[in-house]
Amino acid sequence: LDNALTRFVPREGETWENPEKMNVWGGMDVGKEVHPSHVVFYVEMPPEPGEGDMGWLLQIYEEWLDGMKYNEQVTMLNELIRYFDPVRFYFDSTRSELEDRNLTKRATGIKFARANKASMATLLQKRITNSWYHYSGEGADPSAGPGIIMYGPEDSRQVRSLKQVKKDLSASENEDGHGDAFFSNALAVYALESGPRMTNLGDAGDIFGGRRSTSGMHMLDCVPDWKTYEVPNPLGIGPPTKFRKCENCGYTEDLPER
Repeated sequence: LDNALTRFVPREGETWENPEKMNVWGGMDVGKEVHPSHVVFYVEMPPEPGEGDMGWLLQIYEEWLDGMKYNEQVTMLNELIRYFDPVRFYFDSTRSELEDRNLTKRATGIKFARANKASMATLLQKRITNSWYHYSGEGADPSAGPGIIMYGPEDSRQVRSLKQVKKDLSASENEDGHGDAFFSNALAVYALESGPRMTNLGDAGDIFGGRRSTSGMHMLDCVPDWKTYEVPNPLGIGPPTKFRKCENCGYTEDLPER
């Protein structure tokens, strides 16, 4: 948790400033009439050395949609997706509340089932655990992979909601909701982990220091060492995505289907 993370507020007609072209991911748990919906967006930082091709996730937006009608939620969500321009955005479509309401096609519905809920929970738990190892230096694997940083403080509604979810993925119910923040955050992490992704080039120190990198371009002084990858369609309804990656500088480009 970090109380100093910037809370970005979308402005009509503008887009989120992202000069480094960093990947943005989002998730939304759609509440029933008695439970609020909860939506989050994260920016993925460039990977640290030794952490593979995925970086830390920093929360850039978080909102509870208490008492908001579904049509109003769709209008708000369309604007959020336009503003933050995520690579992928997943929402809970188990009960199909947002269907036939002109929701942007850039939002992908995920129907919750026991298997995929367990996968999402595991991915979110791993990132939270990695964050603990990183900042505490404790645990069996203090050099674990990338973590996740959410808005603080520790007694925030989002954190209280996360703590409502039990090991069997059931959740207690109170004025904060029904574990809604757990599943919106899990969907955002699942959006990153479950499908084709873009590559961020750059150093986190440069980004925080305000210096720009050559993100999105193959480095002119690089001698390419290409490796081809094939990523299955996460929903199993389309052909796999093929791309190649330069092992020297990290640049990626899609390969045409044959």
